[in-house]
Amino acid sequence: MKPGESPFFASLSGDELDTLLKASRTVSVERGELLYTTDDLCDCLTVVLSGGLKVSKLLPSGNEQIIKFLGEGDLLGEGFVFSRGPYRTNVVAERPSEVLEIPLRVLLKAFKNERFLLSFLGSLSEKIDNLSDLIEILSLRKVRQRVAMYLIDKSTRENSETFALDKTRSEIAGGLGTVREVISRALSDLQREGIISLEGRKVKILDPRALERILPGKY
Repeated sequence: MKPGESPFFASLSGDELDTLLKASRTVSVERGELLYTTDDLCDCLTVVLSGGLKVSKLLPSGNEQIIKFLGEGDLLGEGFVFSRGPYRTNVVAERPSEVLEIPLRVLLKAFKNERFLLSFLGSLSEKIDNLSDLIEILSLRKVRQRVAMYLIDKSTRENSETFALDKTRSEIAGGLGTVREVISRALSDLQREGIISLEGRKVKILDPRALERILPGKY
């Protein structure tokens, strides 16, 4: 994706977009290469143009906690860029990737376009909402409960008991604080019990009440 093709810039005029792009920079990273670390100052908004990035934290035990995966069109640093503090995570390329870095001063100037500002705030609000959901999920001790909550939340958002998972099992595992094998086992158990059916990434909730009963306090 070319920088100007990102939906994030849709509300900018041609001149405004040209001004923003000229004052920003494009960065390429190879697979396994660190883009940002917790030692780096977050002084820009990053837009993923191609490839994929992994956002993670290194725990005191030395284990890696995957926070999320970013793909084409995703944003990074929406909140941190305004605090002018360091990144709180490490960001590494999962495959050859290209990103656009927009300095804070350039971003603030672009906000004179009210539609662009509202679009940015909408994106930020959606991310905050998603984080609230994630906190609720991670508060559950058992992975089985986290998977049940994840599927219920996905079904609610899609307004359907049949939906496609938009993430790989590794990505889901990272978001739920576990590993791929555990997620696969939990999904297989739910299918064996007749609570869901699985066909590739397509999920159908066969017994919504049984799925809800997995959650704490549900009988």
